[in-house]
Amino acid sequence: MAQIPSFEPVRRVRAHELVVAQVQDLILRGEVAPGSHLPAERKLMTELGVSRAMLREGLRIAESMGLIEVRHGEQDGPLVVARPERGVARVLTALHETAVTTDAELIETAALLSGEVAARAAVRRPDVRALAAAVRAAAPEQRGDAEAALHDAVGAACGNPALAVLAAGARVACPGLAAAVDADAFDALAEALLVGDEVRSREQARRSVGGS
Repeated sequence: MAQIPSFEPVRRVRAHELVVAQVQDLILRGEVAPGSHLPAERKLMTELGVSRAMLREGLRIAESMGLIEVRHGEQDGPLVVARPERGVARVLTALHETAVTTDAELIETAALLSGEVAARAAVRRPDVRALAAAVRAAAPEQRGDAEAALHDAVGAACGNPALAVLAAGARVACPGLAAAVDADAFDALAEALLVGDEVRSREQARRSVGGS
């Protein structure tokens, strides 16, 4: 006699989860661009058919996922940022703050993921020399943004958005943990990518985030 398969209980989907799902779908599919705004709160409530409390809970979760920024007091709706790596970073930061993982392990994670992203990008030989030069020229308070711009360009060329987001999230989670990286690492990474050298690209990308 054939064994009857077991069933999982049907889960009731709450309204705020549907808000998150719609916001996530629109942003990640590119239907609303970074820098634009979602509709204001009252209009969103009407269009989605949810209460103010459910809408705000959904938007709070979407913000924690790095999809939007909610700026209270502004007439415009939430700002679309489309930075899902922030959600990854929140998880890794929590692991670090609760001593589940160490400084060295977090840096190693960022280095390993960034190295693989760069190795895959090298196949496409992106030219990021101008971005490497910007890292070298950046003032100390602007250095982080310049490094992120270069890594974002490498991630865009790697052909695997999921891997790029994980690597970016790991980097966001460990600023200040690694020793200051010499700008030479970024110049070397740019040159390795330009000639399609996967091995050197991996090595220099790891070095650029403080790994070995």
